[in-house]
Amino acid sequence: MYFYCEKCKKQYPLNTHAIRCSCGGLFRLHKDPEDVVPQDVSIGHMVTPLVPMNVGGIEVLLKLENLQPTGSYKDRGAATLVSVAKSLGITKIALDSAGYAGASVAAYAAAAGMDCRVYVPEGVPDGARQQLQTYGAEV
Repeated sequence: MYFYCEKCKKQYPLNTHAIRCSCGGLFRLHKDPEDVVPQDVSIGHMVTPLVPMNVGGIEVLLKLENLQPTGSYKDRGAATLVSVAKSLGITKIALDSAGYAGASVAAYAAAAGMDCRVYVPEGVPDGARQQLQTYGAEV
């Protein structure tokens, strides 16, 4: 796997510190079918069940994402993000979030032994701030 510039096609390693290509173009991820995405960090995320329900005569399936460890569908993405970051030797993560993404990343970063800093907007609910701090994030 590697990043490439969508404008000039220059390649960059996954652990680049650049936020865009030297030509100003944006990055895209290149992944070959044989590339394996690390999934080493887990706190118990799972494939959640689908529950059938009839809503106004329409059959729908409800996905019970509240069963994820942090109560959010963001856990799958956070698990992948933190696993890849760990495989690249990254030991600190920072992000901005007002809720679920920050909580998920903070929880998985804690499981990976990584430092995590979450920038929250003014007025974020105390419960969100407490959840982040419970996972060991610096808020």
